[in-house]
Amino acid sequence: MEPEVSEIDKKYYAIVTKIRENSFFDALTLIEEMLNELEDYYDTLGKRVFCFEHILDTYYYTYFFKDAEKLEYSKYRMSEYYRAYGYINIKLERFDDAIKAYNRALYYNPVDLDSYLQLTELYKKIGSITSVKQLNAEAYRFCCSRQSMAHYYRNLGFYYLETKRPDVAKALYVYSNIYYETKQALNEIDFIDAAKESLPDRALVDRIANIKPEVKSLQGILKSENINLGPNPDTIGITYRVGKIEFTNKNYDSAYDCFMLVYDLTLDENVKKILDELKEIKEKPEK
Repeated sequence: MEPEVSEIDKKYYAIVTKIRENSFFDALTLIEEMLNELEDYYDTLGKRVFCFEHILDTYYYTYFFKDAEKLEYSKYRMSEYYRAYGYINIKLERFDDAIKAYNRALYYNPVDLDSYLQLTELYKKIGSITSVKQLNAEAYRFCCSRQSMAHYYRNLGFYYLETKRPDVAKALYVYSNIYYETKQALNEIDFIDAAKESLPDRALVDRIANIKPEVKSLQGILKSENINLGPNPDTIGITYRVGKIEFTNKNYDSAYDCFMLVYDLTLDENVKKILDELKEIKEKPEK
């Protein structure tokens, strides 16, 4: 029997309430019951369904996964539910179950950047260094904001620091702050600077000391390691085209979201003009 969306919403609200109360064992029981109910239902359908959360998700999926088939969509917010399940498991230190939960979220939404980035943070926590790098490379395709690009570079900074390349790690943390400054990156930079004097390799110490927040110099270091110097051009192109489609279809809110992402990364004046035009349309009183 197909669960009522309204009933699932009530159950999820109860789960979120338990999370906010830090009642994680209770939340775990409730969310496992809900997810089992939903998974049993989908098993009876015998086909895969997707749970995309933004207009861009469908386009990103079709392009990057080369899937031209007609997609079936879920009525339920499956990827969100599994992200919550992952979070609960982390709080209960059930890390293997948390990994399974985030991977299930990605089954329902293979372009869900939140799940990718939360999973990389979990891999950092458990010391799975190679997994951080591998998953971060997958997440890169869906980074389309200054904040997400900064997270991408911080993840790489973690990888290079853990693999004994503190000079490259510092460059990555500094570069991430150019996109979006975070306390986490600043703390890592301070840590590397404080620890460098104990290093026996004086050439390495000098390289660390000479890293400055100059874009051209930082990009030279990244380029020598074959690290992407900016967002994926295809991602920006798709986002721009979807913005145009939504504008044409008079879906002004989603068009604005798309162009805002593009402008955030490119500061393109032509995109700024489109945003100004959309803002006027959105603010114009309806007749």
